Amino acid sequence: MLRYRQPFFWAASLVILCTASQLLAQTPQPRLNPLSPIGAKRGGTVEITLTGTHISSTTGLLFEGNGISVEGITTPKDRPNTAIAKVKIAPDALPGIRAVRALTKYGASDRQLFYVGQYNEIAEKEPNNTRDKAQEISTLPVTITGRSDSAEDVDWYKFKGQKGQ
Repeated sequence: MLRYRQPFFWAASLVILCTASQLLAQTPQPRLNPLSPIGAKRGGTVEITLTGTHISSTTGLLFEGNGISVEGITTPKDRPNTAIAKVKIAPDALPGIRAVRALTKYGASDRQLFYVGQYNEIAEKEPNNTRDKAQEISTLPVTITGRSDSAEDVDWYKFKGQKGQ
C-alpha cells in the first residue's frame, strides 16, 4: 500500500513546486504618478516628468486620441523611477483631457491624465498660500498648472482687469 502512495506524493509535490515558481515569477506592474506638468498648449512642445514605480524603463507613451507624439525619452541616472519625455502637440490637436500610459519593459502602466489646452501655460509658484503672497499673472488668457499637496492647500493669484471685461 505504501508503494502506491509514493508516486502520488511526488506528483503532488511537483505540481505544488511548479505553481509556486509561477507565482514568484510574476512581472512587476508599472505605476504612473500624476504627470508634471499635467498639460500643454496645442502647437507646442513640452518636457513631461514621469514618476512612479518601474517607470525608469519607459520606452514610450500611449496617448488617447490623435495629435500628440513623443520625440524622445530620457532616464536621469540620479533620479530612480523617473523618466523625462519630450512631447509635441500638433496645432490641430483637439483641446481636452487625454488618458496617457507609460509603456515600459514590464508592460503598460496605469492611466493618468494629460490636458491639451488652447492657451499658454504657466506653472504655479510657491509660496502663494496667502493673499499677500499671491502669484502675479501678467498675461491673460492663460492656463495655470499646479498641484494640491494637501487638503488645506489654497493658492492665490492676482491679475489686472478692466471693468466690463
